[in-house]
Amino acid sequence: MKQFIISLTLFAFSFIGNSQQLEQVLVELKEEGSWKLNQRINHFYDEDGFLSYTINETWSEDNNDWVNVSKLSYTRNNTGKSVENRKENWDQLQGIWVLVNRTTFSLDEKDRVVASTRQEWANNVWEEVQKEYTTYDDQDHVLTKKTFFQNNTQDTVLMINSYHYEYDSEGDIANYLFESPTKKMRSIYTKDDTGKLTRVVKEEFKNDQWEVYSKEEQHYHHAHGLDFTIQKVWFSMTNEWTNNSKSSYLKDANGLIEQNIGYAWTEKDERWNQVSRRTYIYAVQREETTDAKAFIRVYPNPTMKSIHIEHLSQGLITIIDSNGKVVFRKRNTEVNTEINVQSFPEGYYFIRLNDESIGNFVKVN
Repeated sequence: MKQFIISLTLFAFSFIGNSQQLEQVLVELKEEGSWKLNQRINHFYDEDGFLSYTINETWSEDNNDWVNVSKLSYTRNNTGKSVENRKENWDQLQGIWVLVNRTTFSLDEKDRVVASTRQEWANNVWEEVQKEYTTYDDQDHVLTKKTFFQNNTQDTVLMINSYHYEYDSEGDIANYLFESPTKKMRSIYTKDDTGKLTRVVKEEFKNDQWEVYSKEEQHYHHAHGLDFTIQKVWFSMTNEWTNNSKSSYLKDANGLIEQNIGYAWTEKDERWNQVSRRTYIYAVQREETTDAKAFIRVYPNPTMKSIHIEHLSQGLITIIDSNGKVVFRKRNTEVNTEINVQSFPEGYYFIRLNDESIGNFVKVN
């Protein structure tokens, strides 16, 4: 039986344009034909609009609620560049965050990361476990990344992998080479006549020659850009490409990604089956307000009975289900409003105000 690897893409944004920030990412997995909540990543920003920390939660069927898993915090310099990332895990019994590791970044005069050091928290002290060094060309493109592992028991340092990048005349990546003590792989990027990336072919060096093992194809919508990607794997025994995984993107009228659906190819049925979906929830800043920190807020999420929407302007509120069907319309004249969604079927819903996306929510029963 052929084995398939499901490739899921998680997009991380600090800013979406000048008016929207990513607030949450909701992840569902499809089980026995139904979507089941799996995890939620919450994004929190500082007063300057930079990402301050994220909290990863998992859905508890027993408690019918979200449970903390991990937290990633960012410390930045005066230009907003991250100089330290710190990870903590949630201790369920004690009800506290527990330090796990941290990564500190060394920057050059151009605010580029030239070195990073990863340390693990053990026995109330920081122990260095990994270093990475980065070099650049004259156009500030990354040329190399080399990672070293610190063996504290034997007091030795070993290089565990390295990346080497090459670029085309437009400054876009053309290929990169990955090397470790046991493997050598490369990725080759191909663009069409308009400059869009259309294919990434991956090869591994075996038996003194390069052997292809997978490729990813990008497909575009004429107005909204990237529409879906398909990953295929190469089977040398049959000398053919076989579908493996697929990611499709649902976007709003401005091309902003609202949902990413992951598929796996079923060889027996020769069809794509949905396996995961990620919904992106944004905080939308009100352009007409004099308070730069006022954002449209949608809560609770997920919800069983109703949703509250705060910091609204006047206009037509529309709620659309994941199939694109309009399930609710209301002319709004209030700053804050509540909408009863108890009769809605379980699933994801998108909220628009005057045809502009202002948020998403999940209805659970």
